[in-house]
Amino acid sequence: MNEYTEFKHSGPITASITLAEGSVTVTGHDADTILVEIKPASGKPGADEAVEAAVVEFEDAHLRVSAPDAGSGWIFIRRTTAVHIQVKLPHGSDVSVKSASAPITLYGDLGPVSVNSVAGSATVDKAESVRANTVSGAVVLRNVTDEAKVNTASGAVQVDYVGGDFTAKTVSGSIIADRTNASVRAHTVSGLVQLSSLRRGTCRANSVSGHISLGIVPGTDVWMDLDAKVGTVTSELAAGDTSSVPHEKGDALELHARSLSGNIDLHRSTRVLDTEVVEAPNVVTQHCQVTA
Repeated sequence: MNEYTEFKHSGPITASITLAEGSVTVTGHDADTILVEIKPASGKPGADEAVEAAVVEFEDAHLRVSAPDAGSGWIFIRRTTAVHIQVKLPHGSDVSVKSASAPITLYGDLGPVSVNSVAGSATVDKAESVRANTVSGAVVLRNVTDEAKVNTASGAVQVDYVGGDFTAKTVSGSIIADRTNASVRAHTVSGLVQLSSLRRGTCRANSVSGHISLGIVPGTDVWMDLDAKVGTVTSELAAGDTSSVPHEKGDALELHARSLSGNIDLHRSTRVLDTEVVEAPNVVTQHCQVTA
């Protein structure tokens, strides 16, 4: 059985969604309606009962969707709690999702987003800001206009674009960010750190044994403090490739990179930022302190 619920509301809302397993899909749309569909995630015993036990409430511009979990007391042993939850809500809405193992997918133009999961992955298409915490679930951020903060133990972190400050911490999960437009903090024990386009603010990249790869956007005035205790430091930003003065549109970057046994690699970025293709042969002014 499927359950459908519809509410009318003009403008963004806040939404909190909680479930144990199954999946969550939230879509921001250009309409004054809120649509909630809950359906069984499998044909196992208890699937229909899990749908019936789900709670959907909307009051004072706040939507609450809560599916049962194994500790809620209603379920018999060997019965499933898994449900698929699909929500459509107005663009710009504030969304919070908590799950144990359900994959979480957020589409459309959303406001602040908060995601908490144990093993489920999280994908955010477009949001004002993102806070994501997982244990082993991967986190993918396509377009975040303001800040993003991600914490995970073994999940991988993949970022296409973050306009504000970006912070990511992992134990063994990789941290890969194609485009960042402000300060960055990337900390891992053994995961890869790959920041492909650094241009302004302060970047701190730390790893114990993971490789660190940093791309510097042409036109950036960069001060570098690099320390690889056992690993090696390599850089394309040789003295002959630098400019005596910053580019006229240049930005200042303070770069700190630390690794115990992993390597640190610096190179010129070829990524596109702010819809501009940046390319120049001699565009980086560097002030460098290297310890290896």
